[in-house]
Amino acid sequence: MENRFWSIRGERLQKFFLLLPALVVVASLAIFPVGYSVINSFLNFSLLRPQDAKFIGLRNYVDFLSHPNSWNAFKVTLIISGFAVAFEFLIGLMLALVLAREFAGCRFLRTLLALPIMIAPLAASIIWRIIYDNSFGILNYVAGSMGFRTPLWLGDPKLAPFSIGLIDIWQTTPFMMLLLIAGLQSIPLELYEAAAVDGATGVKTFIHITLPSLKRAIMVALMFRVMDALCIFDTVFVLTGGGPGNATETLSVYCYKYGFRHFHMGFTSAATIVFFRYHCFHSLPFG
Repeated sequence: MENRFWSIRGERLQKFFLLLPALVVVASLAIFPVGYSVINSFLNFSLLRPQDAKFIGLRNYVDFLSHPNSWNAFKVTLIISGFAVAFEFLIGLMLALVLAREFAGCRFLRTLLALPIMIAPLAASIIWRIIYDNSFGILNYVAGSMGFRTPLWLGDPKLAPFSIGLIDIWQTTPFMMLLLIAGLQSIPLELYEAAAVDGATGVKTFIHITLPSLKRAIMVALMFRVMDALCIFDTVFVLTGGGPGNATETLSVYCYKYGFRHFHMGFTSAATIVFFRYHCFHSLPFG
């Protein structure tokens, strides 16, 4: 027994030491940037005058939380991510319910619907910039030919956040759909057969069997999508740069502007630390 104990312990130590180099690299890449940002958040640090950096305590945090643009960035981020994730879930669930069943052409349809997620966000943003164009965009052409008023998709401050959200819905709904299909296919068929024997209707089967069995898949899908949607940057940066005004200025764009346009790295570091805590809390299933 003693020899077996030491043998098992030796195998575990061997596995640990084999993984140790990779763990050190990953930990270094994760810990160093965070630690560097935490240190900078307490400094009056400008990239234009790095030699003049000095300790100012919590002033950067106070300035960030008292700045009106900060709260606007929070609001815009919540509007875009909330709008996008809600519709991605609803559309993704409806598509998953249809495509989880095996029928002729179902695999082709899954592949076809999954194509947007394979497109790089930068390329997708350029495609949608052409679609949204006021002069020759297809959306305004269709709206004008049908007699409707042609809106400024990216120029109207009230409409622009939802236009950005629409792109996110188009591109990442397939991700939600695929996760929910996997969850649906893991539900035992015996449950549905028993419900059919008991005379349960489709609605009751969905409420009492499908949704409870799909709960974990839904939580995982929502968690991943909320985490990603709260960090939206490239689409906004390419299409509007945060405009018109600051109507689409998300937290990521806000941090980018103050860090790499105004070079206020101390203020930006404080903003990213606050954003990191906000992001982690709202990424939780109960957050």
